[in-house]
Amino acid sequence: MQNFATLIMFSYRFLILIGLILSPLATFFSSQLAALAGTDTTTINISGTVPSVVQISSPTTMPVSNDLPLSNLGQQVIKIAELQIINNNPNSPSITINASSTNSGALSSANGNSSIPYLITVTDHQTQPNNFDNINNFSSPQTSGFNAEGAKTVDLYIQFNQATIPKQGDYSDVITLTVSDN
Repeated sequence: MQNFATLIMFSYRFLILIGLILSPLATFFSSQLAALAGTDTTTINISGTVPSVVQISSPTTMPVSNDLPLSNLGQQVIKIAELQIINNNPNSPSITINASSTNSGALSSANGNSSIPYLITVTDHQTQPNNFDNINNFSSPQTSGFNAEGAKTVDLYIQFNQATIPKQGDYSDVITLTVSDN
């Protein structure tokens, strides 16, 4: 019985020893087999382009723009809109605003009354206007005041001077503003 116990103890130690020897060999051979299975790699280039974005919008048109005080005598300076301009080009952080109008900078009447000429200007938001230009010559460079997203709010003003009260009627014009990246 003692020989049997010695044999079992010897067998047990032998199995542990064989396990310790064979385990690293099994790991080595399985990694070699994986290497022999063949592998390959590839790369995929990805890219995209963001074009230059230059925009102008009029999110806030002043109510007075459709009810101008045309019968008031003297010089009138009126804020007619708040404009949002956007430029996403960090290499050219300036935008020029140009203007044109249907009636070349005059409020015209459909019934043949004399037109009422006006001048325009664009100022930084909530800044008092001072330099007005004829709409046909208007050019307003915007070089500062843009936020981190490239947006800026500016105000559009018109100026007209009434020496006499105009003839009764409806007077109108359409102003078109264009922005360009400098």
